[in-house]
Amino acid sequence: MKKVTTAVRLKQIMQERNIKQVDILELCEPYCIKYNEKMGKSILSQYVSGAVDPGQTKLTILGLALNVNEIWLMGYDVPRERDTVVGIKISMDEQELLDDYHSLNDLGKDEARKRVNELTKLEQYKNNSDKDDDGETVLVAAREGKPPHKIKLKKRDPNKSIFDVPDYGGGRY
Repeated sequence: MKKVTTAVRLKQIMQERNIKQVDILELCEPYCIKYNEKMGKSILSQYVSGAVDPGQTKLTILGLALNVNEIWLMGYDVPRERDTVVGIKISMDEQELLDDYHSLNDLGKDEARKRVNELTKLEQYKNNSDKDDDGETVLVAAREGKPPHKIKLKKRDPNKSIFDVPDYGGGRY
């Protein structure tokens, strides 16, 4: 549910961080260059006054520059933090990748998925954090209050069905 306007959110950020519109413009500059957008004093002033609501691209730029969630910036009652996606924390690099992905059209998104899929098949680009020194697959497990530890996973015999259960002669398991 929408609670307030973008203008209220921008004023709130400016007051909390003790910054001015010119400071916001400076923060936006690298993102304006990246997305080939212009944001001048006049348009930002209109956003802050509430005379105009920013479009999606300008909201993205403002969200990135101010490190806040665009939906929160629009005035909705959602978490303010930019780096949460369904409760999962992501790095700024990951967020930038997502932002780049979302700026693509459907054809571009299909191509991006294909290229990432190709990269994941090449050993030199794989993240091998799930392998031990011998190249065996491991699972990193942790319990609350205990340090994480690695559990070596046994390879399944391809000749056996996963449904083969040993017969314990009717004893209790």
